[in-house]
Amino acid sequence: MSLYELHVPDINHFSLYSCNRMNPIIHFRTHLRPLFMVALLSSFWLAASGCGSTYFGLRSGIDVPLQSASSRKPLSEESRGNAAQIGAAFEQYFTNKLSLLIEPSISTTYTDSYTTKDSTVFGALTANLKHEYSFVQIPVIFRFSSPIEGTPFRPYFGFGGRLVLGLSGNQTTSGSVLDSTRTPRNVGFVSDPYGAVHSLDAILCGGMDMTLSDSWVLRFDTRLQRSLDDYRVHFASISSMNPFGWDPVHSPLTHLSFSLAMMLRL
Repeated sequence: MSLYELHVPDINHFSLYSCNRMNPIIHFRTHLRPLFMVALLSSFWLAASGCGSTYFGLRSGIDVPLQSASSRKPLSEESRGNAAQIGAAFEQYFTNKLSLLIEPSISTTYTDSYTTKDSTVFGALTANLKHEYSFVQIPVIFRFSSPIEGTPFRPYFGFGGRLVLGLSGNQTTSGSVLDSTRTPRNVGFVSDPYGAVHSLDAILCGGMDMTLSDSWVLRFDTRLQRSLDDYRVHFASISSMNPFGWDPVHSPLTHLSFSLAMMLRL
């Protein structure tokens, strides 16, 4: 007897449920957490003890996802959402070319969507997973910059890391199946609040400062941010014979970020 014959005639027996509640999203490696906290505290100490110019400002930008996800069962559709970032920026110069930048900020909601199908079942089962999440981030970046003689421009590059702490997260799995007349029938959905993202990311950045006056600087920044652990979400189950049950979707979180900042010399 086929899986279709076991289930489709009584379509009401299909239901989505969560097998085991768990937090399946990124968690940074335990042994890296204390190292990053030490580095973060050291960065604050360095910033406080710096002997050069000090700047404070506001920053806003957008993160664009670059990395495609993968799954044991191939994905038929995938959509990784953009999100805005807004926050503050604090920069302390140690020499004319070397500075430390700390940028606490908050994100709007990212929305990622995934669809997978099982064509081995007559009529095909389809599962859709939507993951929504937002977070607070604390990037810490060492910057190297040098002015272009006779112009207001100062190009720079930098490297560092960021601590990501989840504010909110939710995973929603919905499903459909074709009945005996090959008409799609919804089989419900599961909304799981365990979807917050916590991670430790590496950062490479580059950009341009434009001096507007002795006190004000406008900054154009581009950066590549990549998580050190995999982002991982799961499809909830459709009945006890669900071929999608807790099938993981995973990839590193890789974002390309574009931002503007207005910096005031203190």
